[in-house]
Amino acid sequence: MSTTEERRLLRQTVAALVDKHASPEAVRRAIDSPRGYDEQLWAMLCEQVGVAALVALCSALLKKSVRGGLIIVGEINLGGSIEPIHNPVTIAEIAVEKGAGALLIPVGCRRRLFDLSDEMATKVDIQFYRDAKDALLKGMLE
Repeated sequence: MSTTEERRLLRQTVAALVDKHASPEAVRRAIDSPRGYDEQLWAMLCEQVGVAALVALCSALLKKSVRGGLIIVGEINLGGSIEPIHNPVTIAEIAVEKGAGALLIPVGCRRRLFDLSDEMATKVDIQFYRDAKDALLKGMLE
């Protein structure tokens, strides 16, 4: 799957979710709510599309670009914490195979990536994030 196709699929997934659950009226209600956002929509977004979609959505809202050649991995649970990644070595190897220049992955994976071969480790820039905000800051162009 090409990067362009992956972006198109991500855009379609997020758009479908927002179209279905975020009418203009619903957005106005969310803005006026005590938290300033729709907690149910946030939970669905995090469950269904994860950190990559959150970064893509926020970058679109901020009118900033996501770094090219970057693969973002991770899911957010309902409490806002980052879920563990159980196969970071495999993910890094796939990132290399797909030609990624960088891999943005939860910091909890750091120790398990010691099993990544030296050859693979030199082919992709692995960066870590601690939470969704950190992923957003590291994922966007400056």
